[in-house]
Amino acid sequence: MSAANRAELMQKLARSGQPATPAPAAPTRPNVPMVQPSTCVVLQNMFDPSSETDPNFDQEIKLDVEEEIERSIGKVKHIFVDKNSTVSSAAYFRVPVRSRC
Repeated sequence: MSAANRAELMQKLARSGQPATPAPAAPTRPNVPMVQPSTCVVLQNMFDPSSETDPNFDQEIKLDVEEEIERSIGKVKHIFVDKNSTVSSAAYFRVPVRSRC
């Protein structure tokens, strides 16, 4: 039922002969641009650089992350473990675009 029909019905039911007040307009959404979801993910606090002794520890983390992502999400396009980072201890990975999540 449209707002005009609803107002007309309310006027008939009230039998007052006075025009009913129009229904308030539905709130409008702000013009927000559609954003393509990112296929890049950052995993932080993956390791403690001060406690790692193996110079190639990043390769082990890379293989572990790749295995987990491929098992739960799907194919991995790229992985990078920032072993020189002292702040975030991060591993970055990218997956292909999927039509549905």
